[in-house]
Amino acid sequence: MVSNFEFVFVYVSTYFFIALYCAVIFSRINYDIGRQLEIRYFRLELISLFLYCFFESLWALGHYGIVPALNSISIPLSVINHILVGCFCFFWFMYLECYLQSEFMTNKRWQIIAAIPFAVFVLLTVSTLFNGLVFYVGPDGVAERGPAYIVTVVLFFAYAAITAVRALHASFAAENKHRRIELITMSTFVLPPVAVGIVDTLVPMMPIVAPAFFFAFLEVFTMLQEGQISTDQLTHLNNRRRADKHLEFMRANASTKKPYLLLIIDVNSFKEINDNFGHLEGDNALCVVAASLRDACRNSSAFIGRWGGDEFIIMVPEEDVNSPEDFTNLIEHCLSYEVYERHLPYVLTVSVGHAYCTGSDVSKKKLLEQADQSMYEAKARLK
Repeated sequence: MVSNFEFVFVYVSTYFFIALYCAVIFSRINYDIGRQLEIRYFRLELISLFLYCFFESLWALGHYGIVPALNSISIPLSVINHILVGCFCFFWFMYLECYLQSEFMTNKRWQIIAAIPFAVFVLLTVSTLFNGLVFYVGPDGVAERGPAYIVTVVLFFAYAAITAVRALHASFAAENKHRRIELITMSTFVLPPVAVGIVDTLVPMMPIVAPAFFFAFLEVFTMLQEGQISTDQLTHLNNRRRADKHLEFMRANASTKKPYLLLIIDVNSFKEINDNFGHLEGDNALCVVAASLRDACRNSSAFIGRWGGDEFIIMVPEEDVNSPEDFTNLIEHCLSYEVYERHLPYVLTVSVGHAYCTGSDVSKKKLLEQADQSMYEAKARLK
């Protein structure tokens, strides 16, 4: 038979290593895996899980009599742990809304409405310190779950369930295969925590909650890391690495009879948007441009990528467009529509330059120089 000490040793060791892994992942998160607001919520998830592991370990040491003094604060510890699990689910909900680039994230009213169930959950959980609705001290002097416990569980798991449905729904509309796989992975995030939540409700006080959340979190983090190989995580367009490869493909397949059109798109006055409205809004501006480029290219076999910073690149067979001028006008029209629909508080325009590729006899450097020169000429005409 396993003694209390052996059980608690396994319990605390498990949570210690999960907390350690959370710290390692936190130190390795960079802005290549998403926009700044996404990273903020991603980090808040990690912090919530890290703190949960710490306070849950304290609770276990007190509950199982290893450090008896801690048992006197078992109710406050239970309240803290419960709130931290709710925080993780709420931050996951907010993260996915950012990832989906939904209009919800730009609408303060909807953000407040979405936060109401979380606020109710927190208030109800904290109130148990006075009324014992969620946790109370049982006859044996240890924390027990109260009649409102299941209500709070439903409240915070509702966020996880909503994100699963929204991600799965978005996956059906995704045009990019990699994007579709990412969204399906996001939708399955909820499965391990929900399964463990059911088990924990039936068989409480087992060290399974943090491992389930960490497993789901690690699956998403690994997917995002892999995505850096070919996808720009801010705009979800192809990244520079894949664009370079496609540029070589274009040169190898182009000919005088079947030329390709190379376009370089640069955001005008992007520094002023960052300086006047902040980097988060700068990220949003780049996502708006990316959406307009997708819209402009939806009826062609164009390759769209983020070239770097506020520059984008498009490579498209000439037969798919009427002329560089018409295609540029289409891009500008699509961008104007996106700006109008999203009610942006600033002017957002682009300058477009182009070059023709008729084969591998023209170097990649020369093509890019021609497109850049054309783009700078377009930018000069705005002055």
